[in-house]
Amino acid sequence: MANYMSERLFSLGYSDQVDLTTATSSFTYLQSTFPSISFAREVEDLGLTAAQDFSIEPRKVGSKHGGTLSFTVPLRSQPSAYDPTSDSITVNPEMDLLTELIGNAADTPYSAGQIGGSNDANTWHTTSVDHAVGMASWAGLVSGGVHMMSSLGWIKTLAAHEHTLFEDGIATPPNGNGVYPMRTIYPDSAQVPTPKTFVVKGGHAEHDIRLIGCIPEGATISFSAGDVPTVEFTYRFTDYSLDSSGGLTAATEYMRLPPVLGNRKGRVFLNGTSTGVANTEGTCGVGSFQVTITPELVEVPCHGAAEGVSEMKIIRRDATIGFNVPYNATTTSGTDTIFGNSLSAGTGISISLQVGDRAGQIFALLIPSAIVTAQPSFGVNDSLVGWSVEAQPGAYTADGSSVAPGDTSFRMAFG
Repeated sequence: MANYMSERLFSLGYSDQVDLTTATSSFTYLQSTFPSISFAREVEDLGLTAAQDFSIEPRKVGSKHGGTLSFTVPLRSQPSAYDPTSDSITVNPEMDLLTELIGNAADTPYSAGQIGGSNDANTWHTTSVDHAVGMASWAGLVSGGVHMMSSLGWIKTLAAHEHTLFEDGIATPPNGNGVYPMRTIYPDSAQVPTPKTFVVKGGHAEHDIRLIGCIPEGATISFSAGDVPTVEFTYRFTDYSLDSSGGLTAATEYMRLPPVLGNRKGRVFLNGTSTGVANTEGTCGVGSFQVTITPELVEVPCHGAAEGVSEMKIIRRDATIGFNVPYNATTTSGTDTIFGNSLSAGTGISISLQVGDRAGQIFALLIPSAIVTAQPSFGVNDSLVGWSVEAQPGAYTADGSSVAPGDTSFRMAFG
């Protein structure tokens, strides 16, 4: 009896290569949907003469490079046994792939009982330990054996243990709170993704397809209110091979990010304020919130390289933020919306998102100066009349330090 491969019984893994064309075999596995694979091999009919009716000549067949792989995973952060007071931040597979796609990453340390002094929702004072400008940080305390968040913020300026945040947090952290570790991912054009081998395996030895020389084409992160955040990755590969080392392998478990809900410290904040007054809800009514990261890839042709390509270079990275907002006073400014004004004047508006109320399940996103790039459309979204907005990160230099991640235009963080 034939062994058939099931879309529900499979394993998807990846491994770094030493170059674009040499496959590898030691894999890290993901929790993902069944991947979509598209082969882009060029096949051309030259219209050659045929010796017989109902007969053809072989096609002109190009190399196997140029196919694409895509899959969706839930965003996760840390292992279930994570202890932020003693454990370093673990880089799970999604964090690893996002870091390579975006550029670089840095961690903040844990320090107990650091919050002290006269604080508000936009200013934190620490007793001795500072978190660097540009980094995400959260303050909290232990409750019932769980490290719970009081508030989260992005450090904009730092002077004598006084941390001024980019915008108002959801609360003023009480004195005695600790400051907790986060890994901030930020753009770094000097860093380039390592080519990867992806493997899709089924339950039998013959279920083993390997995609070689994979370079990221993009990722789309979806943050719908009340839903668990997910990310869809797309890769371009240069070669493929069918192997015979199939068999299922379980992915390492990490805690998923919670749904974007207020009772899990979820918030989207458009054009955020810096008044020192806590803002728990942010901007309500935001729907279909997505962030799409798209590097511009260039293939370097080489007659002597396997499949005719020696390298794939990322020459630029871009991000596009899309969302719907209701038509109300919050989004109106003068005779237009704040989004229409951004488009007309080229001025930036800040966009941030956070979710998670406890260690190991926290995520934050910041675009400090997003510029609207298309005329917002007007219509009905989820039964509410409003605007559909598309924006991209603009240049930003208002942090107190230009040392990255300070002054970077796009950031995300896990903790």
